[in-house]
Amino acid sequence: MYSHLNVNLFRYDENGDRVFQFAEPESFGDLLGLARGADGSLYASSAGFNRIHRFDISSGTYLNRIYDGPGLSGATRITVGPDNLIYASNRLDNSIARIDPDTGTFVDYFVPSSSGILDTPRSLVFGPDGNLYVGNDGDDSIKRFDGVTGDFIDTFVSSGSGGLDFPGGIIFGKDKNLYVCSRNTNSILRYSGRDGSFIDIFIDSAGNSLDIPVYMAIDARGDFFVCSVNNDSILQFDWATGDFVKTFIPSGTPGINGPSTILYLDSPLPASNENWNLYE
Repeated sequence: MYSHLNVNLFRYDENGDRVFQFAEPESFGDLLGLARGADGSLYASSAGFNRIHRFDISSGTYLNRIYDGPGLSGATRITVGPDNLIYASNRLDNSIARIDPDTGTFVDYFVPSSSGILDTPRSLVFGPDGNLYVGNDGDDSIKRFDGVTGDFIDTFVSSGSGGLDFPGGIIFGKDKNLYVCSRNTNSILRYSGRDGSFIDIFIDSAGNSLDIPVYMAIDARGDFFVCSVNNDSILQFDWATGDFVKTFIPSGTPGINGPSTILYLDSPLPASNENWNLYE
């Protein structure tokens, strides 16, 4: 879990107890993007310095700087594709870049800024159809791209659908539907995984302390864990009903200030993509 305002990266166990803090041998900038690599390590992208770092998951040891070069521009979020490459959303130049973690080289712009499709892209995830879905902050929509070629397919979730306002984290659930953090409405919205049509407000702030949700993760059971930025907490919700389960990391926890990214590490997932088990 990454705490944005004080640049802390922590590992917690399934009970919400802190295991350790990841090492920080250099100034990281802002590690908004987290993903598990095919080699089993943790990748983290620095939006401030346009770098990608690698950590040992079991110990928190810093391993190396995977990439530091042209091609990244405000790399806000990352994911690992079925090809084991790192896909980074470039918020500042409206593109999706691909980085090879094995060679430490820039591969290409999977979605170039010249396409004119993206406007302030943030979260991204590969779907059950193998295509890439990108939260597009500029028009409050979700764009879909061919997972092999990067060609634009469609606006999967139309602008503002269901009240979507500032799409944050996006993820596919056990039901293969798409869940999106609507940051400015304090809600998690659910859309059909088949056609992107709005289904319902799956989670809202009634009966819980959800306040500015920006990112989500799913555990091995399928429960949702949501970063609630304004009250410095992580909340857990039932995967089937959306009901509030508990405050996983409470407000006032030392070292937590603006939790903005969470990644569930211990589910039995194929290393090439942390979301693949949702569709088996």
